[in-house]
Amino acid sequence: MVEALRASPQRLASVVEFPDVVSFVEQDQRRGLADWPNREDAGGVDLGIYWRLENSFRRWETTTWRISWLSKEATYRNEDHTDEIYAIEFPGRLGLETGRVWLLGTLHTRSAVDRALDDLRVYAIGERNSVAAAAAAVAAVMKEENVKPSRED
Repeated sequence: MVEALRASPQRLASVVEFPDVVSFVEQDQRRGLADWPNREDAGGVDLGIYWRLENSFRRWETTTWRISWLSKEATYRNEDHTDEIYAIEFPGRLGLETGRVWLLGTLHTRSAVDRALDDLRVYAIGERNSVAAAAAAVAAVMKEENVKPSRED
């Protein structure tokens, strides 16, 4: 929980930001729900829906985020998945409208995902900047697993 409270609301260098879910899915159609574009949302196994992130300029304001994993177990097109972990913002009421999408990274096994996020899911999910703490945790496990980053710097 301490990591989530101390984390900066700034996007980490390892995170790729998309302005919205449409841009995120347009880059790779495997990210969308099976009935895209009827339901404009990304798929995956949900890893919590009450992650938080402060507004960089008005630190007293926070938004709610959902983190999901686009794994084989989560898609109806089992042969076609990305293993990416992403966070999607809900700037208003949860579920009504979406905002930015942060691509946190790629983890290929459930055990790697659990190592990255289990403690945060239990102790920090509702805390300020828990999304930034989750991004840092995913990046650390990717480094341990020698997983190539989502983008080349």
